[in-house]
Amino acid sequence: MTLPSKYKSVEKIQNLLETDFEAKLYNSACQSLCESTNDLRFNNFAYGIRELILHILDRLSPNKLVVQCAWYAKDPNFEVTRSQKIKYAIQKGLSDPYVTYLDIDIDYYDSLVKDAIGKLNKFTHVNSKSFGISDDEIIILVEGLSMAFENFSKAIKDCNKKLMHEIGKHIDKAFIKHLLSDSIEEIKELSTHQTIEDISPDKYLLSDINDHSISVNVSGEISVELQYGSNSDNRNGDGFKMDEQYPFKSELFIDLNSFPNYECDIKSFKVDTSSFYK
Repeated sequence: MTLPSKYKSVEKIQNLLETDFEAKLYNSACQSLCESTNDLRFNNFAYGIRELILHILDRLSPNKLVVQCAWYAKDPNFEVTRSQKIKYAIQKGLSDPYVTYLDIDIDYYDSLVKDAIGKLNKFTHVNSKSFGISDDEIIILVEGLSMAFENFSKAIKDCNKKLMHEIGKHIDKAFIKHLLSDSIEEIKELSTHQTIEDISPDKYLLSDINDHSISVNVSGEISVELQYGSNSDNRNGDGFKMDEQYPFKSELFIDLNSFPNYECDIKSFKVDTSSFYK
């Protein structure tokens, strides 16, 4: 739906949405906000947005995953607290010292989100102070809520970005180890002998991070020397060598318990040699 410009800041919450249900709930809450003749409009909006954020936290931070994190501590009153859900949404199973090393202040984002939910809670209980508030008050509240949830969304992305930057420094070592210990079937089929000259990862995509591991998709280019004939054939001029480059895609698995050593396990490594046959 189209929001009046004075409420446009609330659209920042959409950065957290993923499912159709979340989109519908968000739109319904915004529709309530736009009912200018209804004195309950902000109360209805606050209720809808509060439930939306709680639903998003449950999606981002399932209890069964939170309780498996090394940093998890059982609360006497709740299996998983709201603070723990906010923490998991940002750092997943990363240790507290490592997140500090990445310069991510979890407590800051925890206070932002909890304060925003606290403000929403006040308006889900209708009384003389929360009923029929002025449009000027609504605009201020909407802008504050929007800022809190926008920063929460940015924190999730920022943590992932910093994590990928750190992992990228160590991925080359994993590929070198892989190439020394394993042959690459797609390359073996091309010639009598093969020598891997270089492997150059150029794109990293964090595909999953959970309570115990990280999965990273990597793409790049592998440079090889293809030799036809034996070494003696080549010395006698009866064989030849050629240099080729082929794109590759790989999936890496990193155990969070290995940090800061980043011990990578290569789950798959596929080389596209189709250009060789053209």
